[in-house]
Amino acid sequence: MDLDADSISWMKREVSASYTVEVSFVMAVAFFFIAALLNGVFEVHGRITGRFVLQEAMERCLYREEKTLRGDGMTVGEISSRAGQRLRGFFRCGDAVLTIREDGGDLDGRVKSSTETEISLRGQDPFADSVGKCRVMEDTGWRFGIAGK
Repeated sequence: MDLDADSISWMKREVSASYTVEVSFVMAVAFFFIAALLNGVFEVHGRITGRFVLQEAMERCLYREEKTLRGDGMTVGEISSRAGQRLRGFFRCGDAVLTIREDGGDLDGRVKSSTETEISLRGQDPFADSVGKCRVMEDTGWRFGIAGK
């Protein structure tokens, strides 16, 4: 490509210095706005990622009884530790701390990074619930789906 004086003449035109100063001010404000917007987006990303990882880990803790009875289940501490490692692998979540506490069948989980999220799950005992329903059915005259017998 051959550059002659006519093709680069537009680069040699003179612009008053006030335009240059004004544009540099506008560009600084624009870059600051974009940086603030990106920081906010990454903070929301970290908060939502923490909530998803915590919810998944707590559901694993809540429904681990079947695997524990077979012998291949994990404890709440192991699940919490693995979920914490997984969370710290996500972008901008390296300083996050995930903890899960078990109190009976209830679980309380917390993720703490730039913001803090807490989730509580109440355990369910399906056997006790089904026994309770059978008792109610017997008390009202229903015996195993046969009324009045």
